[in-house]
Amino acid sequence: MAVIVEAPAGGVVKERVAAGGSVKRSGTPPARKPDSQDEKGIQVAETEKAQISEAEKPQVVYSTRLGDPFHIAELATKFGLGQKHMTYIVSLSLTLIILIAGILVGLPIRILNSTFWGPPAPADTHRRLLQGIWDFASKDCIGVTASPAFLGIILIAFYFVACTPSIFLDLADLTVTRKFKIQPKAMPTAKDMVKCVALQISNLATTAFPGIVFQLIAQGPWPYGGPAFCLWACTGSELFPEEAPSVAEFLFHNLACVVIFDASYGMWHMLHHKSMLLYRHVHSLHHTYYMPFSFVTQYASLVELAPVSIYTTSIPMAMGAHPLTQWAWCFVNIQLSVEAHTGYDFPWMLGNWLFGGKALLGLGGPKSHDRHHQQPRTNFFPFLSWGDRYFGTTWQPPTKTGN
Repeated sequence: MAVIVEAPAGGVVKERVAAGGSVKRSGTPPARKPDSQDEKGIQVAETEKAQISEAEKPQVVYSTRLGDPFHIAELATKFGLGQKHMTYIVSLSLTLIILIAGILVGLPIRILNSTFWGPPAPADTHRRLLQGIWDFASKDCIGVTASPAFLGIILIAFYFVACTPSIFLDLADLTVTRKFKIQPKAMPTAKDMVKCVALQISNLATTAFPGIVFQLIAQGPWPYGGPAFCLWACTGSELFPEEAPSVAEFLFHNLACVVIFDASYGMWHMLHHKSMLLYRHVHSLHHTYYMPFSFVTQYASLVELAPVSIYTTSIPMAMGAHPLTQWAWCFVNIQLSVEAHTGYDFPWMLGNWLFGGKALLGLGGPKSHDRHHQQPRTNFFPFLSWGDRYFGTTWQPPTKTGN
């Protein structure tokens, strides 16, 4: 039995092959015509009636609409690997290449830090504004913040805290908040939420939690990009700098992190929409829901979560950002990512005003990524609109004469 893989026109459609070879579906796709720009997802077309055992997988014939620009199928045949495993190898290779490019962009900033910021002056009011916050974090709370595992623990906790408000709004489904819903015709169910959280806990149990346990035992490696470099027996009481960053340094490094991360992950994301194999085996899981809600933020495969985590931590390290700056950047990154998946567009959301919002920085706001889930061939870059303008992939509204 041949299975032709096409693309989702939207909605959550579950499919299974019955004993007689027919395809049964559950779920209700949205009552709209597929847009010509939509990433077609998985539509299984029955081509022959044949009995298929559970152990026997149907042959998959991929649509040539996206093609195979990285020659994954050819490489899989050449090295005697399955297409899925070769897809993972190519995806991780792209992650590494883009990581190196991001580090090379961040290193000049590290070199210029001493030129622009220099040692603190006695009357440096810009530095004194953050000194109280830094003293509290690095001295009063040193028993907690000194551990190399602190960063991972606090970011996992912050992610679930950031998701909570919009989840409550979805469950309550109030009339006053429904008008801020980007796609108001559908709401996630409790079952959808449980499904997403279950996958995220499984991913954390597989990767993040073992990593945190290792850091607690080895007390390393040190996850910050200051002048000190430490792999084990690291403690903040010895490695934290005494001085806080100046306000100018703090803001500039955060801005640089937003720009470099957006370019890095945006390129990775776009490439995984250009290859059908990369999309199917790595990224399609994240597009299960075309009407996202906050827990969809990390509803993704481990191969996709890897570049998000690596780019988030390595970019500020490469530019030598202060630990306080790195904490702030990680919180900003999570908040912007969660907002982009909440399905709401409140005017006070961070993505609508940070660094001047759309007017000055070119932030897309929550609507930008929500539209990507509706029309996955558009709006690839997560925060800023520059990349999509350059590549001509900015979302365009439907015309009156058609989609």
